[in-house]
Amino acid sequence: MNYLAHTHLSFGRPAWVAGNFLADVLRGRQAFENLPEDVRQGVALHEAIDEFTDSHPLVRESVALLRPRQGRYAGVVLDILYDHLLARHWERFSETDLDSFSMEAYAAYRAHAHLMPDPVWARLDRMIAHNWLTGYDTVESLRFVFARMTERASFENRFHEAHEEMDRHGPVLETAFLAFYPELIDHARSVAAAFP
Repeated sequence: MNYLAHTHLSFGRPAWVAGNFLADVLRGRQAFENLPEDVRQGVALHEAIDEFTDSHPLVRESVALLRPRQGRYAGVVLDILYDHLLARHWERFSETDLDSFSMEAYAAYRAHAHLMPDPVWARLDRMIAHNWLTGYDTVESLRFVFARMTERASFENRFHEAHEEMDRHGPVLETAFLAFYPELIDHARSVAAAFP
């Protein structure tokens, strides 16, 4: 799952929103040791989400669909396509409209900016400035996301054409996502419920 899903699965807790983001950008165990306990819970939630997602049969089938063109980065592409599908079906999974949800998430990021190294905050600042969380809902926005990934990548990839996977496999990916995501929500809730 990518930014939108991880933020959604933070269940409105600002510290979990921050931890869910930091889990993807900080490196090394030491980087997490000095975080406040509630932010570390967000990191743990992120890891549980990723583990459940990566091992789920529907996700594995979706990755297999993308592998012929996206190779070893099929999972990365799927994370973004699943965020796209979440944005398209947002009203099924949230009572808060996507614009309001995004503004609340950005406020949570700003409230925890002091925990973020400068390069990390610079990335988040770009996310906020360009309102990335609401920018997953159209194929045109997908094209932009994948073009940005192509520019940043220092390895050979086919991200520039990854948006075309929705043309090739859209209905199958959508069916898989709509079956999988409610299970992921339940799993994330159970993980969160175990936090002290």
